[in-house]
Amino acid sequence: MRKNIWLFTFLIIIFFILLARCTGMRLSNDKIEEAPLQIAPIPQKTVELVNLYFGNSGNEYLVKEQRAIERSIESKEEVILRELINGPRDYKISATIPKQTRLYSVTTAEGICYVNFSKEFADNFNGDEREEITAVYSIVNSLTELNHISKVQILVEGERLELYRQILSLREAYSRNEKLLTGPFLSPIEVLKQYFAYIERGEYRYAYNQIYRPGEYNLDYSLFFRYLRENKNDTVAFTIVTYSITPEDKRSGTINIEYVEEFEDGTSITHEQAEFQYENDFGEWKIIFKEL
Repeated sequence: MRKNIWLFTFLIIIFFILLARCTGMRLSNDKIEEAPLQIAPIPQKTVELVNLYFGNSGNEYLVKEQRAIERSIESKEEVILRELINGPRDYKISATIPKQTRLYSVTTAEGICYVNFSKEFADNFNGDEREEITAVYSIVNSLTELNHISKVQILVEGERLELYRQILSLREAYSRNEKLLTGPFLSPIEVLKQYFAYIERGEYRYAYNQIYRPGEYNLDYSLFFRYLRENKNDTVAFTIVTYSITPEDKRSGTINIEYVEEFEDGTSITHEQAEFQYENDFGEWKIIFKEL
């Protein structure tokens, strides 16, 4: 009899334990059902206007195309580069970047934007030297529209190329260039003609801008100005008789020229075998000044 009482008591205890657990689970489930459902927020998209630069119909200089872009988590730099790779919407202007190019990364630090493209950016490019210039500066001028970017460093597969295709090096970062918005960069002989024209008009500052001035070549404007004032102040005209261009490599060469220099007093002198060396400087041809 006593054993039966203990067994009955034990069963009652087990019953209440199980009942309590079931009630607790039901209350817990009710709380879960009552709790608000947490949904990850959808990134909000913004629409902005940007200025993109593509090639003109002949891909010789840059043309601006304004475009509305939509972005959410991407940086503005990423979207600009994506749109450049996609190409222009205006059929009258030309794409500058090979369509197969992939953008690996883009970061900006201390005013320099570092753009890393896949190998197709170089391997699939088959344009001439002017198209090479518009390709590079379409990227540079588009990105430097952003206030926090002053220069652009282009990399291919993480490397700074010594030579992109024909004349441009990608070893250094490029600054914006507005000249390409009005026409193509001048050829070496056109640069020399312009250099002569500036001297004729006494516009020595503009003549100085036609001179190649790398860091190791110390030629400041005061020395250049003094030389022209002392040696070319009475020159009124330069007349080119004949010329020939001898390239030394893809980035430099020599202009062999015969020209007549006329002076204020009516006299003139013929320079029969003059030589002017030239160098490519970020896409622009410059004259190497050796008189000093």
